[in-house]
Amino acid sequence: MFQWGTPNAYVQFMVNRIGNFIITPEITTASFNPNLDQKIQALFITVKAQDKTETVDADNVKTVGMKNTDMPFYAIIRALLIVLESFLTTQKN
Repeated sequence: MFQWGTPNAYVQFMVNRIGNFIITPEITTASFNPNLDQKIQALFITVKAQDKTETVDADNVKTVGMKNTDMPFYAIIRALLIVLESFLTTQKN
């Protein structure tokens, strides 16, 4: 729910490298607010490497069979009849 004056911003990051990052937002408003710069905070992020790296041998992986996802025959027939009926009713009018 949106409320006027809500002081929260939700941001999602994707980091491509390891290191320290400082993110300082820039905020603009339609109205003048002399105290706006005092209320903006920087975000400090430290990205570290993973502790463990796992290698998977694709030749030894077990596979899962796929399920049958075909449309039932009667549903196909019913869909075709609905389309044909729509063409016939437009020709009558």
